[in-house]
Amino acid sequence: NYSKALSSHEKAIEIQQQVLPPNHPDLAVSYANI
Repeated sequence: NYSKALSSHEKAIEIQQQVLPPNHPDLAVSYANI
């Protein structure tokens, strides 16, 4: 379901923001996946 998937993506982005630099390409991919 969409809301569960969105919640999972948001949690993943929060974790990525803690461990990756702000200009890391993986962050852009995660935002695009939302």
